[in-house]
Amino acid sequence: MRDAAAGARVAAALEAELPPESGTLTVAHLDLADRSAVGTFVADRTGPLHILVGNAGVVFEDCAQAEPVTGRTGAVADQQ
Repeated sequence: MRDAAAGARVAAALEAELPPESGTLTVAHLDLADRSAVGTFVADRTGPLHILVGNAGVVFEDCAQAEPVTGRTGAVADQQ
């Protein structure tokens, strides 16, 4: 996630709606375009990874309203 605080708010809202036995949600920075960020993400993992949500933008060169994509981000969900 680019904005860890926003990710933490979303994770807290989701956890509030889920039953306690659903496990825990973990928000972590992961820029797939940055090898050192991937290495840090892997090194920080202490348990199994059950879900990785990748969120990447799409740029259409012919579209006047296209926004640039500067990196790839992801969100992580853990279950215990």
